[in-house]
Amino acid sequence: MFIKMKVSDTNMKKVLLTVISLLFTAMFLIACSDDGNTTGGEERNIENNTEGDNKLDEEVNDDSSDSNSGYFEVTEEPQMDLRLGDTGLVQTSIGTYELTLNSAEIVGTELDGEATLLDELIVLDLTFKNTSDDTLVAEDLMYNLGIATSLGGSNTSNNAEHFESIQVFEGEIAPGEEKQAQFIADVKTSDEYYFRPSPGVVSNGTHNDLLWTIADGEARK
Repeated sequence: MFIKMKVSDTNMKKVLLTVISLLFTAMFLIACSDDGNTTGGEERNIENNTEGDNKLDEEVNDDSSDSNSGYFEVTEEPQMDLRLGDTGLVQTSIGTYELTLNSAEIVGTELDGEATLLDELIVLDLTFKNTSDDTLVAEDLMYNLGIATSLGGSNTSNNAEHFESIQVFEGEIAPGEEKQAQFIADVKTSDEYYFRPSPGVVSNGTHNDLLWTIADGEARK
């Protein structure tokens, strides 16, 4: 009886060892399988991202090709000595127009309950005349214009939408049509103010260079 029990115990131990061994083997195989799936997923994501980057490059190249096919070059000479009352000939990649600076007025530190963010507010009265064969969008023309107190400084742009008494320049301008507009901006008090297109659009070749110089005394009513 004793011998039979001993053999039985020995068999039980072998069974337990076998089960434990099988469990470890199964866990090992599962772990390896998970690692393989993760690596595959990461590689797939990298490939997908690479494909996306290549697609973006192709779109950029396509845009460049389209741009080159409709190549634009500024041929209008710079007009840098314009003053109040003068008309500039504007040439841009979206069309041509005449721009007249009719008047300028510094209206103080506040207008319509809105205080200036700098020293004072200046209001310009402008006339746009579409000289191109296509309809122009008013907002596009005004967007590129600004005023500065230093030729090496940045422009302050039009903020008409923040003032109730200033009409926002919007809508379409048909070929040959003239439209009046107002421009209002924050400025630092200076001896001179420079109304001009953004230096950025001039340097990238999509807009000719113009400059209206406004003396401080001319803008004081």
